[in-house]
Amino acid sequence: MEHATDLSTDDLPAPAPVLGFLLVHAALRREMGTLVAAAEQGATDMGRRLDLFDRVIRAHHHGEDRVLLPVLRSRDAAIREAADEVEADHARLDTTLDALRAAAWTGGDERVRTGIHDLATFLDDHLALEETRLLPVWLAALSPAEHEQFARRLRRATPWRALSVMVPWLMDAVPDPFRGVAERELPPAVRFAYRHALRARFERRWRDGVEAGGPVSLGHLAAA
Repeated sequence: MEHATDLSTDDLPAPAPVLGFLLVHAALRREMGTLVAAAEQGATDMGRRLDLFDRVIRAHHHGEDRVLLPVLRSRDAAIREAADEVEADHARLDTTLDALRAAAWTGGDERVRTGIHDLATFLDDHLALEETRLLPVWLAALSPAEHEQFARRLRRATPWRALSVMVPWLMDAVPDPFRGVAERELPPAVRFAYRHALRARFERRWRDGVEAGGPVSLGHLAAA
């Protein structure tokens, strides 16, 4: 799918893996806002919404824990404390989401509303930690060739089951000018699967009957 306003790779404000990282963060913020609004409105499908959020955030954190953090720790000893805090946050997010999903599927509406607001605050702090502490080291420590090597390692480290949800979820959130670039960054086999199967499957499984969130904000890309 091509767009008249499509950007070229030369227009990217950061190396492609970093751009992907920031787009995921923007999409997580959008999804979190949608969850908060849905909980406040007493949505009856909070279990499914939280299941999707749990799937995508675990896939994102899996890649950070297995690929990004080891690279950063090997390049800058000063980043180790922040990396440890990020990993601890990931474990806390997993535990929090497990509890929220259980509450949503068993009718604990008040617990879900309170928990969603607490999760939103914690997630925002966590993403800010990654963007302010990890991102500068990542940008400074890797050469262009190493950024590409990192992207290949991240793809290999992401299980297909996670990728089959993460890709259409993220593409659903990418603003039109970035969509062509985002699709071209997908490996050919994944791009083919997204266009011909994954997108439709995602819509049927996760989005039917769920109101999509607003557009992703890319304001913090300029700071990269």
